[in-house]
Amino acid sequence: MGRLHPQLRSFVEDMARCVATYGDRSPALLWTEADHHFLALYRSWSRTRTAAGGSGAPAVPGPEPVPAGAEAAPLAAALGDALGREVRASYRMCTPDAPTGPDAPGDAEACVIVVDGACDVRVWPTADTTAAALSLRLRAGQSLLVPARHVYATSGARIPTVLLILALGEQTW
Repeated sequence: MGRLHPQLRSFVEDMARCVATYGDRSPALLWTEADHHFLALYRSWSRTRTAAGGSGAPAVPGPEPVPAGAEAAPLAAALGDALGREVRASYRMCTPDAPTGPDAPGDAEACVIVVDGACDVRVWPTADTTAAALSLRLRAGQSLLVPARHVYATSGARIPTVLLILALGEQTW
């Protein structure tokens, strides 16, 4: 974690505790002091993507996840090391006319981070069709841990809202 800013290291430590505590049981909300660092990661990715593709390349993702680049690799690697898992980072956009999901992380967890903007998120278990969904509004800097065997969907963005999705893979140890 040496290459990460202290606020991102703090996020990694807090998220690792959150996964250990809630990962297979219930959603969990995490506030962080690293919100501007997430935005800086996204802006770096956006500049790189625009430069690589010329003026016609889109600088924003759509409602489908787009893999993050090298700018997010240290964050994903640090979280992966802390959890003993592979972590994949991607960006997606939630807009007023294009909600996202539902997405199911499967037998592992996902961390949904609002990088810029705000949106509504609903989370519900995949197996229990009688369970009530958790609905909440996430703002920039807030992260939601989506537990294993749950589904999430976003909507209600009033402006284009950038999400960083950290997909937590299978245990590696």
